[in-house]
Amino acid sequence: MKPHWELAFKPASQLRELIINKQVSPVDIIKDSLKRLEELNPTLNAFLTVTPEIAIEEARKAEKAIMSKQNLGLLHGLPIAIKDHISTAGIRTTSGSLIFKNNIPNKDDLIVQRLKSAGSISLGKTNLPEFGMIAATENYLGNDCVNPWDITRISGGSSGGAAASVAAGITPFSQGSDGGGSIRIPASLCGNFGIKPTTGRIPTTTKGVIRTLPQFTFSAISPVSRTVKDSALFLQSVSGPSLDDPNCIMTQPPNLLDHLEKGIHGYKIAWSPNLGSALVDKEVAESTEIAAKSFQSFGANVDLFPFSINNESLFRCFSTIMYTMMYQGMGNTWEKHGAKMKPWLQTRFEYGSNVTGKDFVLAMEEMEKWKHTIDSVFENYDLLLTPTISVPAFQCGKWPTEINSSKIDEFSVSQNAGFYHFAYPFNMSGNPAASIPCGFSSEGLPIGLQIIGKRGDELSVLKASTEYEKSHPWAKFIPPISIKTMAK
Repeated sequence: MKPHWELAFKPASQLRELIINKQVSPVDIIKDSLKRLEELNPTLNAFLTVTPEIAIEEARKAEKAIMSKQNLGLLHGLPIAIKDHISTAGIRTTSGSLIFKNNIPNKDDLIVQRLKSAGSISLGKTNLPEFGMIAATENYLGNDCVNPWDITRISGGSSGGAAASVAAGITPFSQGSDGGGSIRIPASLCGNFGIKPTTGRIPTTTKGVIRTLPQFTFSAISPVSRTVKDSALFLQSVSGPSLDDPNCIMTQPPNLLDHLEKGIHGYKIAWSPNLGSALVDKEVAESTEIAAKSFQSFGANVDLFPFSINNESLFRCFSTIMYTMMYQGMGNTWEKHGAKMKPWLQTRFEYGSNVTGKDFVLAMEEMEKWKHTIDSVFENYDLLLTPTISVPAFQCGKWPTEINSSKIDEFSVSQNAGFYHFAYPFNMSGNPAASIPCGFSSEGLPIGLQIIGKRGDELSVLKASTEYEKSHPWAKFIPPISIKTMAK
């Protein structure tokens, strides 16, 4: 094995201990990560911009801080990556669009400020679909970001580069975001742990940031990592109120790290294999059902829950709100530069431009009814389990039009969305939701189980994820591209 691969799949929490105990230098960790990035990125296309000089300089500062016994943040010296729609001062921020190919912000987004304050060191900016508006990482800036488990298949989106980086062993965790499944979809497809916290748990800013959506819609800053504890480290480091974001939760988060292993004995858990009417691949259905039932061995009670919602109607509701907000936020950009956009993005802008006031109000009413539906579930249950998405990773550019020989509804097909009807509903309701790896398909592709909690209760989601991780340790599995590369 090449020396720079020796620590590749160590969790961030373990790397942190090595750094603090002066067993490993942050400089060596960052240099090793950059070497792995250099080897893998030409194939994976996980990063759009790499900043090696800045990263090494920050690592040297981190090393000096340790030697001078300064107070160290929870993420001190750890390599991370920033999704390329988040503004970074002096570093290109494209949002996956040719229109912003040369955009260089003059200010860091608040999440970047907090990650820096916690001591993390960014290697660069990860790939995403144009404006983050599709569930596969494709844009006109370069080749698609592909899946480390099979480089002919999608890594998911919109945080596809972030998930591919973690799965392949470039970084132990990455910053992403989730507006309709954008952290959980790629986490499921790439075999990672990914959590969307309660909407507003992690504040963000708008100055100098490319925003396709106003802050008060569905998106949440989210981590993707190899282990549950690593995501908890991320959340603990960057959560909490800020006057810069009037829409964030204005109370301090609970102490996540001290309670991860408290267990879920006595929890009441609802299990829904299809959320009412979603189509699910047979192998996904089998793996997620086995995983869901296994929570009984942790002392929880698991009940089959009979949802009766219409997924097609709920997706139209989501699309009406999402694309109207997108049009209101960046309609001028579309009208001026639409020819430079991917056709599927132009279609979304056009959809948003044609929504009437009545359409929007009716969609908002339906969303409120959905929130009430989910709230009523959590009156009787502590957690809800579903598949994360309906299928394992599919071939790049070959979006599914049917599942188990049943056709996906026409509107979902036109929006390339028929496989993630489990994801966006919980952006609409604002609940915390995580994807945990729970098995592999017959083709060796990861499958994810989704764990949803009450609004504000990330801790229960993390505790349940930890219980499953202890009994089914997924971090031991390494994708083929990394095995081949480390052995060369």
